[in-house]
Amino acid sequence: MTTREEELADQGWQRKSTVDESRLSELVRAYRQIGCDVHLEPFDPFEQPDCSDCMKTATKDCKTIYIRKTDTSETDSGEVI
Repeated sequence: MTTREEELADQGWQRKSTVDESRLSELVRAYRQIGCDVHLEPFDPFEQPDCSDCMKTATKDCKTIYIRKTDTSETDSGEVI
């Protein structure tokens, strides 16, 4: 069985960080500004054993940010050209 992170990696996503809303929107905006697609996953402390203890108690407030370079062959409507 593969983990969710392995599934995302197979789709080209790279895990960047896990944060709560105090920084989440700011980071999403910054990654999009530099030309990245952004995907958010609910935080699962069992999938990320290297997390700090404080994050384990605030799992509903945290999201894990994944990014990948935006496909430049797509138009704004999402069609591949």
